[in-house]
Amino acid sequence: MAGGVKVEVAVLIGLGVGVACGLFNGVVISAGRVPPFVATLGLMSAARGLTLYATNSQSVDVPFERFRALGMGRRCS
Repeated sequence: MAGGVKVEVAVLIGLGVGVACGLFNGVVISAGRVPPFVATLGLMSAARGLTLYATNSQSVDVPFERFRALGMGRRCS
């Protein structure tokens, strides 16, 4: 969203990435016979590293207060 993408599109992209990560974890767990905890922890570490690389280890400000409230568990009005 900080790059100019609409909120709706950003949410759909986030959901798509989540589904892809879940599918990848499921395949690794079932086909690779890797314990679920290990597969999830490994993917989390890889995703965190990719995120740090993509953002150059800088925090990204989200300019939409309603979206920020949603992420902090507050009611969006």
